[in-house]
Amino acid sequence: MTRILTILLLAFSLACLGQSCDTYDGVAVNCIDSVGLKQGLWIYKKNRLTSSSYADLGSDAGCRYNAHYSPIAEIRGYFKDDMRIGQWEYLYGGHTLSLDRVENYYNNGDIKAEYWDYATTKSGRLVDHYYLTFNNDSSKIRGKFYHEFDSLTLSLEHDVCEIDFSNNDSLMTFRNCDLDKFEYEILRLLIGVYDRDIKIKKDAR
Repeated sequence: MTRILTILLLAFSLACLGQSCDTYDGVAVNCIDSVGLKQGLWIYKKNRLTSSSYADLGSDAGCRYNAHYSPIAEIRGYFKDDMRIGQWEYLYGGHTLSLDRVENYYNNGDIKAEYWDYATTKSGRLVDHYYLTFNNDSSKIRGKFYHEFDSLTLSLEHDVCEIDFSNNDSLMTFRNCDLDKFEYEILRLLIGVYDRDIKIKKDAR
């Protein structure tokens, strides 16, 4: 019995020695086990990005200025044997972090990503909210866009992007469509490019 306990304690000690972690707010995070695999809670801190812009202002000299922004400030979630599992949160902002999106990782390889967009008013009212579900090779994408005027269905399959109303009437269809084009059209939905079309077609139903 003593021998078994000794072996177990030795195995536990070796496992602990073989794992390296960081510490964040007194909690062990970002652990890599003895064989180099990520395990447990991981928190990625993102530094602010710098963009450089140029304006001539009607002169040959012009001016250049730098803009600092941090689209995603923190990413947190869990690994098991180097694979993302469960829910991952993407947070953006400066001193106060706000939720940008949540990704859920499933055993079959599917990923569901849920996104939020807030008004620029002081109230921070939720304006648009959508989610996308990707299969394991991203060849099939389904989603919902919760617009002010209707809940829209999003899909990308066989190089065809479709955005439909909640009653399955088509709002728009794009051929030869890839993920970049799909995300571009979702961005156009977010910034209100299609608001007028949505309202007109919805009122005509």
